[in-house]
Amino acid sequence: MQKYNRNKSNYIIIKYILTEENYNNKEIDAFINLLIRFNLVNCNFEISTDYKFENLNIEKAFSIVYFYNTLRKAGAEFIYFDDHVRKRLYRTLKNNIDKIDLEKNNLFENLREFFDQDIIVWGTGAYANEIIKNSFLFKKSKVAFFVDSKISKSDDLFLNCHVLKPEKLLGTNKPIFIASSTYWQTIYKKILKLGVNKNRVINTLVI
Repeated sequence: MQKYNRNKSNYIIIKYILTEENYNNKEIDAFINLLIRFNLVNCNFEISTDYKFENLNIEKAFSIVYFYNTLRKAGAEFIYFDDHVRKRLYRTLKNNIDKIDLEKNNLFENLREFFDQDIIVWGTGAYANEIIKNSFLFKKSKVAFFVDSKISKSDDLFLNCHVLKPEKLLGTNKPIFIASSTYWQTIYKKILKLGVNKNRVINTLVI
C-alpha cells in the first residue's frame, strides 16, 4: 500500500470495519500508528461497523468518535462514515445526550461552529434526506438551499427547499455540507474548482 500510495496519492480508500475484536482505543491507536509509520495518513478513510453492531452501546459509539478524532489529529483530511454507521451513531448518541450537551460536550466542539447557521447542502439523494432529518447539525441549523449539478430546471425543490446549480455557491459565503459519503472527495474537488474557499466546506465530525 505504501508503494502504491506514492503514485496514487488521494486515490486510496482504506475502510476500517469495527468489530468486537478491534473497536477499543488500544486497537485503534495501533492501527493509526501503522498508518503514520507507512505514510498512509494522506489516504481516504471510511469507517464502518460489523453488522452485529446494529444497536451500538454508548461505549462503541464513543470508540467510533475517538477513531474519527484520532485520525484527524494524525493528519487525515478525508474521513467518512458509511451510511449505516452514521445512522447507528446518531441513534445511540441521541438516546444518551440531551440538548444541553450539544452546547458543552466535546464531541461537538468543532461542529458547534456551524450551529445556528444557514447551510448549503450539496446533494439531493437519500443521504441528504437522512442527515437532514436525523442529525444534531440540522437540529441546530437549517438548509439555505440545495445544490445539484444534475438539476433539469431552475425551480426544482427538495424537502421544500430550492435546488440550485453549483455556480450559485459563488454568490454567498454560507458554509457547505457535502451530503455524500462515497463521492465526498469528488464533490469537494468540484467545489474547489469553482473557486470556492475550502474553509467553507464542513469537513468535521457530523453526527
